[in-house]
Amino acid sequence: MSPEFDCATIGQIKAMISIYIHIPFCIKKCDYCDFYSVPMSKEELPVARFTSSLLCQISASRVLGAFGDREIKSIYFGGGTPSLLPAGFFGKVLEAIDGQFRVADDVEISCEVNPKTTDAMWFREVMEAGVNRISIGVQSFDDELLMLLGRAHSSCDAMACISQAIDAGFENTGLDFIYAIPNEGIDVLERDLRKAMSFQPRHISAYALTVENDTAIKKRIDCKELCPISEEAALQQSRLVPEMLGSLGLERYEISNFAKAGFESIHNLNYWRYGEYLGFGPGAVSFLMNDSEGFFARRWKTKAKAHAFLEGVFDISEDDRIDVKTAMFEFCFMGLRTVEGLDLKRFRRLFCKDLEDVYGKVIEELRRESLISTAAGRVKLTDRGFELSNLAFEMFVPNS
Repeated sequence: MSPEFDCATIGQIKAMISIYIHIPFCIKKCDYCDFYSVPMSKEELPVARFTSSLLCQISASRVLGAFGDREIKSIYFGGGTPSLLPAGFFGKVLEAIDGQFRVADDVEISCEVNPKTTDAMWFREVMEAGVNRISIGVQSFDDELLMLLGRAHSSCDAMACISQAIDAGFENTGLDFIYAIPNEGIDVLERDLRKAMSFQPRHISAYALTVENDTAIKKRIDCKELCPISEEAALQQSRLVPEMLGSLGLERYEISNFAKAGFESIHNLNYWRYGEYLGFGPGAVSFLMNDSEGFFARRWKTKAKAHAFLEGVFDISEDDRIDVKTAMFEFCFMGLRTVEGLDLKRFRRLFCKDLEDVYGKVIEELRRESLISTAAGRVKLTDRGFELSNLAFEMFVPNS
């Protein structure tokens, strides 16, 4: 084992720990989605069996000891469509987590919501169960674009859902949007953002559409049924988002995420700060730093097989050992996505090297191109850097 591994272990910042719960069920596979999910109606959901299997996986986790007495600062129910499940499910899972881990008093507990799946009572009950942050997948208020994306809900469903969450008392309510959609003009995006802000959300995520392989929208584009918008149009839309949201009080804190002060997503910040996390449920990913077997970290996934999971089979797939060089790249790639940028002291503590010693030439070139700035112990993307972020990220890729 090399000395740098020992140093990384000793100097490792005791960062927060997060838990992610993957709910594989959804009412309909969206045309752009490549996440693991199993379309299923509410009536077909195997709620009892899934809950039982999930609780077994949580209690049987073989890596619980690695967390010691470190606090769980965030719990995130994602999917799929977590809001398909009844409030009682969340209460049981949160009780199980509380029994296995040291959960912070101010833990952030988030749940993704599809507007087609909820009502006022559901919001009240999940709040009583312990959920304190809601992320509503609006994507657009334009019904034609929602149909193009293959969403199951309408704009009216989305507006009713937002109102119900707010009326139930969810102060920490976020809305998710997609832009740069085929057939979407910048005027449509502007209307979407203005309507969103009329609800005074604390958080908005706005992502440019990524056309993934093996999705319905990719097939439609390949057969010329749909035409992607131009790079110039997509760039104009990407500039409009921070401009409008900033003027309305939501400041960018990550490339695609905007929040009122104090309402940034703790869970997602942990990912971007290269923190550790445990994932439960089929398709969920876990990440732990360790120096066993000469590797810096380990990342693995619970096999994305819902039927096997319901039978109590929690096999692992994609079990990767991450070396120091790869970890350094991942640290930079994730951190540069944020407005706060890279914490040079934390880089030193984790890797026992200064960032300049590893990436000096890269940093200098990015400075020359006005893609990054350095100040107060941090390296950050400039406004130009955010627009050309992929170019900046590529420069940190380690040589094979």
